[in-house]
Amino acid sequence: MCIQAFWTEISADRLNTVLDDLLEELKIAKRQRIREIMKRPEQETLIQSSQNREDKVFRVHVIRNGDPP
Repeated sequence: MCIQAFWTEISADRLNTVLDDLLEELKIAKRQRIREIMKRPEQETLIQSSQNREDKVFRVHVIRNGDPP
């Protein structure tokens, strides 16, 4: 195996690990959002907008740093 293929394989493995972590965090966030809305259905719009802002901040962090916080 050449050096480039070796590093490409490591990079692909690392990306898969980061993707798996992000998908797990997304599942957790969705569950949390649903629980909050069930507790306070009258505040659904506020909860959704707050979560949307947090999602955007999280995505920017991941894009810049490559890892979830």
